[in-house]
Amino acid sequence: MINKIPQKSEKRELMEFILLNLVLLFITQPGSITFANFDAPYGFLKDFTTWMSSFIGLSLIPLSYLILKRNSIDRKVIPIYAAFILIMAFMTYYIEQLLFEGFRSPNYLPTFLTFLFTCFLRAFLSLLILPIAITNLGKTYLSYDYDIPLGLANLVILLIIISLSYNLYIRKKSEKGNKTLSGAS
Repeated sequence: MINKIPQKSEKRELMEFILLNLVLLFITQPGSITFANFDAPYGFLKDFTTWMSSFIGLSLIPLSYLILKRNSIDRKVIPIYAAFILIMAFMTYYIEQLLFEGFRSPNYLPTFLTFLFTCFLRAFLSLLILPIAITNLGKTYLSYDYDIPLGLANLVILLIIISLSYNLYIRKKSEKGNKTLSGAS
């Protein structure tokens, strides 16, 4: 079996897909942390799982992107990404079950499907709360010590987004330059 070497357009599409995921991670985090800290502080895992579940709720956007670009991106990426999101969702669900064991009613055990539905709600809430979280970044990341690593992670994600965006911009500019040169000859 011969591995297919990615073409320039396929590589650019994959970079755009990665960029889309990073942007979704970046924009869901501040609102998710603010949302997670509305009630009593449960700690790092509560904030982290709220962030991950918000991202999972928006993961249909990159999945739709992959489906739309299936002719220019290797089709194997679609089931791999879907499996990755499902594994991440199950791990987040499992951590939350352990985290809330002492807080929920004795007969209440949310199912995995219920968790997936709440991921959409959490994503919506994290985006709704985003403007409030951004205008209060100090309170978002500095109110509790365990939120500082999440803030640093979001800063790293932002730097990767900037770097990847610049790389895509330079690629696109050079591709346009090559088309102009080949059209002139």
